[in-house]
Amino acid sequence: MLGQSKRKKAAEFNFEYSPSLSSVIFINDEDPELRWTHNFFAKGLFYLNKNLRFTLGLGYMNTRYHTTLYIGSVHELNGITTTRYFNYLVMPVGLKFNIGPIFFNPELGLAYNIGYHEWKSGYTQDQMKIKVRSDEGKPYSLNNAVLPVFMTIGYEIKKKEYSILVAVKGYLSMSSIAYDKHFYGFGPMVGIKL
Repeated sequence: MLGQSKRKKAAEFNFEYSPSLSSVIFINDEDPELRWTHNFFAKGLFYLNKNLRFTLGLGYMNTRYHTTLYIGSVHELNGITTTRYFNYLVMPVGLKFNIGPIFFNPELGLAYNIGYHEWKSGYTQDQMKIKVRSDEGKPYSLNNAVLPVFMTIGYEIKKKEYSILVAVKGYLSMSSIAYDKHFYGFGPMVGIKL
């Protein structure tokens, strides 16, 4: 009985939330700006040894980017802003390395697009918004599946029955989302480990 109480659990579970600054890597006339997005993940962590876990998860990831195109005074418009939102269902797999309370969690994911939304606004020279258009249709070149990589570096605060996770998380799509664009994001992460 005493030996059983000291034995490590075969699996642990994490629930994570990460607000992120997100944009795209794309070389053309657009100049994408960072915008806040959010990600939620539920993960199983499977014991490999004292400091190493195999991770398998399921999550929701939102990424977006914002561009402003200045066109001068054409038909009363001075500029057009566009914000594009991409929503994914993600299954990440990876390894979690622990060095005391500090952890590193690199992962590779398979992300499937479950939603796309686009907002366009026109502005006059005095910055008054004169037209807003919403487009729910997906662009013809949108890839439904992409491969993001994730890296989380954090600190685990152990409590009696659970641990609080405080970290920074970054991600990058290794495959194009549309028109040869690759999304990326980074930000804080908070979570709980059971």
